[in-house]
Amino acid sequence: MGGQIALRIAADAGPRIGRVMVVDASPFFPALISSGATTGDVEPLARLAYQGLLLLGDGALRTEAANLGVEMGGASDSLFGTLGWQGGDRRTLAQGLYEVMTVDLRARLPSITAPVTVVYGWSADDRSPRSQVDGLFRASYRSLPHPAEFERIEGAEHMVMIDQPRRFQAAVERFLR
Repeated sequence: MGGQIALRIAADAGPRIGRVMVVDASPFFPALISSGATTGDVEPLARLAYQGLLLLGDGALRTEAANLGVEMGGASDSLFGTLGWQGGDRRTLAQGLYEVMTVDLRARLPSITAPVTVVYGWSADDRSPRSQVDGLFRASYRSLPHPAEFERIEGAEHMVMIDQPRRFQAAVERFLR
């Protein structure tokens, strides 16, 4: 969600923003799973995730996703398998999840004048869904007026800063120079 907020601010503020770092986020999250996805395609699933998180809890949400035919593994595990770790207010978490799944900022990318750096987890293991994200992230940001810089962090999943804290810190320091 932080990456989407950064992209929104950069699109709205124009030249007042000097640069943007996005950490493992896409202008439209579902495009990382299916490049042709639309908000209309994912809204029913987002609504289910919202309601399930509020009413059923994380375990039941995973079960319901499987019952609907959502294959677990990779991005699905990231979405349905780790929702409870954050703790805090479930309503806020559910709303945030809904927005990450349904907000499509791809049409706003041409308004971003600041350089964009995208940092994301990656795996050399071709059995891992993370081995496929290079092209997906590059495609997600292709409509920026200036090509984004991409920095993959090997051995990290979605929580790059937790999975590889030293490598993430080094990426932040490079970005701030």
